[in-house]
Amino acid sequence: MSTLKSPVALYQALIEANVSKETAATAAQSLVEDIGSVVANLATKQDIQQGLDMLEAKVDSKLSGLESRMDSKLSGLEARMDSKLANIDARFKVQNIYLAIIGVITASSSPIFAPLVKAIEHLIH
Repeated sequence: MSTLKSPVALYQALIEANVSKETAATAAQSLVEDIGSVVANLATKQDIQQGLDMLEAKVDSKLSGLESRMDSKLSGLEARMDSKLANIDARFKVQNIYLAIIGVITASSSPIFAPLVKAIEHLIH
């Protein structure tokens, strides 16, 4: 039933039901206004698409901010790990030097390693 036939059909039905012409006309006019109000408040496909686009933009913005914060946190963690690994590496280097010194001291007390100790002393000076 088209919107144009509905008010006319309502008017005719009310007249046939012995309702006054004035009341029938008012009822038909109210129907037209109600239909117009409903149609005016319906969302169009374009309205819905605009809403979806705005929602998508907000979600993208929030995700971008979250990604940025995560990158910042990861960079901080990487820097701390690099610092700790550098510290461990430095400890190993010192430990290796200590072991070398202990080895040289041990070797210097043994007559077997005397030529090696003299060669190292020569390289150091």
